[in-house]
Amino acid sequence: MTRVIIIVLALAVGAAAGTAVCQVRSRTTTSELARRAEQLAREHDQLRSERDQLAHELAESRRIGRELQDASERVRHELESKLTQLEQLVAALVGTRAAGTPSVSPAAIATPVEGG
Repeated sequence: MTRVIIIVLALAVGAAAGTAVCQVRSRTTTSELARRAEQLAREHDQLRSERDQLAHELAESRRIGRELQDASERVRHELESKLTQLEQLVAALVGTRAAGTPSVSPAAIATPVEGG
């Protein structure tokens, strides 16, 4: 009977020790998981902030690109208009010299004639 008591006590002590070891490991694992979760949350916030900043920079770059495109279109139209005026002026100057008449001053050619 003494052997049975010793065996039962040994089993009880073993079970208690095993339970204690499991609890310590569980707390350690839980603590490690909590730290890892906090680290992942910080990384998530940092990545979200970087993503938002990049999205803002992309939107700003697109806005600037549209503004540059609009400005280049305006300048192109202005240059085409001036080129057309210069071509008309050259044609008028060449036409008057070919006809043998004295050349008209460029200011007279460039000013529009009223009524016509």
